[in-house]
Amino acid sequence: MMADEQKEKIKQIANEVVLSRGSIRGYCRRYGLDGFGEKLAMQHKMLL
Repeated sequence: MMADEQKEKIKQIANEVVLSRGSIRGYCRRYGLDGFGEKLAMQHKMLL
């Protein structure tokens, strides 16, 4: 699930490159660019 901030950034990118939000989301998922926040949070917990 995406945070509101992520959704807004995807919208902004889509508007800049004149592509649909779905196209940008699909690209991000295909290239492993989704879920960054979750992964970072897990790494942070491991350090504590």
